[in-house]
Amino acid sequence: MATALACETSEDWQLVAEGHRAASLIVERPRKLLVLPWCMFASASGESSRVKVRFAPNTTVIITGKRLDTLLQAVAEYRLLRITQPTGNEAKFDYRSGSGVQTGRPTISTIEIEGEDADEEDDLLEDDPDENDIEDDEER
Repeated sequence: MATALACETSEDWQLVAEGHRAASLIVERPRKLLVLPWCMFASASGESSRVKVRFAPNTTVIITGKRLDTLLQAVAEYRLLRITQPTGNEAKFDYRSGSGVQTGRPTISTIEIEGEDADEEDDLLEDDPDENDIEDDEER
């Protein structure tokens, strides 16, 4: 089934319309964007404060937050299109988009990536050319 336009959103997640499937899961973290195709989905498990979504061959996305058990149904239906890790202060104070109001919706605190894609992230951070320029300047 083709990807439909997103219909349900919050600051932390986005779902496609009911009855449609997302082609991939977009994971947004500080300094990293990861796209995982749902055709590589292996399994998911979790509870209200922690959800693990596994993709073949060796990538696991670990989501921590509040009321996350409701996202498991979206994962089971391939409707979860995007998850976004909030900034440190947004997560710490549970404050989103200037509202400051708790909505009873799932909220994400952190997103971790384990496996092959986590290794790539480390490589990207180590090879950051801007970072190397700063170190070179300090040595002079």
